[in-house]
Amino acid sequence: MKKSENTRKFTRSNISIAIRLWASGVSPFDAMVIDLSLSGILIQTDTTLAIGSKCHISMLLGHYMHELPLNAEGVVVRVHDGVMAISFDAVALESSRELQNIIVFHTDDPEQCLHEFEQAESKVHQAAMTNT
Repeated sequence: MKKSENTRKFTRSNISIAIRLWASGVSPFDAMVIDLSLSGILIQTDTTLAIGSKCHISMLLGHYMHELPLNAEGVVVRVHDGVMAISFDAVALESSRELQNIIVFHTDDPEQCLHEFEQAESKVHQAAMTNT
């Protein structure tokens, strides 16, 4: 049997934290993170959204009394048995560095994650230079 190739752009970090989601047509609801990357999040929830649904994601990172909010916009890309995969459309600028820190802290390969972040930042910088 041929081993499947990992085609993900970013390393995922296994982390278990609570988040809150908002989407059109449903009351805000809570979910638990299964894993997290710079490009998206996998969550366990009793409330699922349809594939293609846009949502706002909010989580608090850090320790009690020193928590930092992480806010992102995303779209549901996969739903199966109470698990939803959400691809990030936008991560608030003030949340971006915190997202990177939490991913690096919870990954098995921090050096690979840092390399991926540098590559992503380089691409953003090159795109900005092209558009000016």
